[in-house]
Amino acid sequence: MHSDNWAPLGERTGNYYGMRYKNPIIDKALDQYKRETEKPVQDELMMIAVEQFMKDLPSVPLFFNPVWFEYNTLRFVGWPNADN
Repeated sequence: MHSDNWAPLGERTGNYYGMRYKNPIIDKALDQYKRETEKPVQDELMMIAVEQFMKDLPSVPLFFNPVWFEYNTLRFVGWPNADN
């Protein structure tokens, strides 16, 4: 989620999932998180990043990994299909 991974459309992003997202509040929280050694403070910084991301909600990451994953409708609904 850090802006270091951002790139304009048409250019390759700095990560494998290609999210094109910038938020200076998240950048600051993540930068502080990397320097912080106290777990409670790390948790607070991560909460700041997650809450801000959820406010913006540019995407809904189900699984940060390559696109070889599988899904099914056993427990989750609303997946795109031919009718929708």
